[in-house]
Amino acid sequence: MVSVLRSWKGHSTFFDAIRLLRDSGRDFQYVVVGGGVPAEIYQEKAQSHGVGDCVKFTGHREDIAEVLRALNVLCIPSLKHEGVPQIGLQALACGTPVVGSDCGGIPEIILDGRTGRIFPTGDAAAMAARIAAAVDEQAHTQQMSRAGRALVEREHSLDTMIDHLTALYQRHLAPARSQPSPTRMTAVTAFGQ
Repeated sequence: MVSVLRSWKGHSTFFDAIRLLRDSGRDFQYVVVGGGVPAEIYQEKAQSHGVGDCVKFTGHREDIAEVLRALNVLCIPSLKHEGVPQIGLQALACGTPVVGSDCGGIPEIILDGRTGRIFPTGDAAAMAARIAAAVDEQAHTQQMSRAGRALVEREHSLDTMIDHLTALYQRHLAPARSQPSPTRMTAVTAFGQ
């Protein structure tokens, strides 16, 4: 899991999913990458969920691309306040498999069964099942990772985003440029001085 340490990012769901996986005999290694509130608070949460011994906390990292490439699965278990998560786009661009909740904008990029796996928000059992599937179903997981990278290249590349932004400016500013208001001219003149 790579995110800021905030309550709505779903760390508790992640810890519950880890416990379920461990209890079912899955001997995976887990990592929480990110800063925010003191990490000790989240380390205590991991302990209270019974998984403190199998989760490593790295704190803030600058080498996120390398971290993502080292993961078998990135988990995004957000509970609320989630737009399109940049870490999801970054993981897809790196070819890292993603398991995410159906919260906010996550399903806009993690298309269930096509670019990753989605589970109902807050459902640790479903999250654990999706993590296990991502590891067990390697051929399908790799196919989704390739599709995820293609999605990022097609819809979220720098060139595509600049094209969208340019079109937005042209659509909303073109009428203002053709007939500028006196107020706008005054502001421009004053700025130019």
